[in-house]
Amino acid sequence: MKIHERTQASDLLRVNASYYKQRIAGKSLPMEKFVIKRCARYQAQGRLVLPAVELLCLWNMFAILAKNERAAQDMLKLIEKTRTEFERGPQPWEAGYEADNRALLRFLHGSCLAAMGLPRMALDVLDSVFDLKSQLKEDTFLLPYSVAEVAMCHHRLGDDARATRLLQDARKKYSGYSLESRLHFRMHSKMQIIKAQTGNGK
Repeated sequence: MKIHERTQASDLLRVNASYYKQRIAGKSLPMEKFVIKRCARYQAQGRLVLPAVELLCLWNMFAILAKNERAAQDMLKLIEKTRTEFERGPQPWEAGYEADNRALLRFLHGSCLAAMGLPRMALDVLDSVFDLKSQLKEDTFLLPYSVAEVAMCHHRLGDDARATRLLQDARKKYSGYSLESRLHFRMHSKMQIIKAQTGNGK
């Protein structure tokens, strides 16, 4: 990226993003609200943690990416390398978001492993997201999103009862977080997949 392009991108993140927010029927789009929050994080930290990878994950693109083994491996290596750096200790620029950044990287790591068909490895990583629960400053959405990924890992391992219970718990126990409606749609879709594969979708 050229210098003037980086400057323009930085200006959009720091100042102008909220100017482009639109309202439909008097309400802001959830993804736009999320992006504006990320812009505020950029203002606080001066940088973001794998923002393109985060958006790919939130848009449910990991499953598509995983169909290309080389692309999936490259993505996994990028996430693992970045996570290793952050797990060593707080970065000097994190501005109090250390736990949020580490939780995000653990969520991305686990989600990538799950998409690649490695549910047991994914579970080990996703479970570690909850170790940071009490330390999260802002990104509480990572908890229910992780629960949904954990549920589908158990589904892939053949425990549909546990998967269903986890999805139901995620709907009941969490509320008021970023991109909540998006996750509800995703969980509904996952429930339909489980029902169809267990013969209960009739």
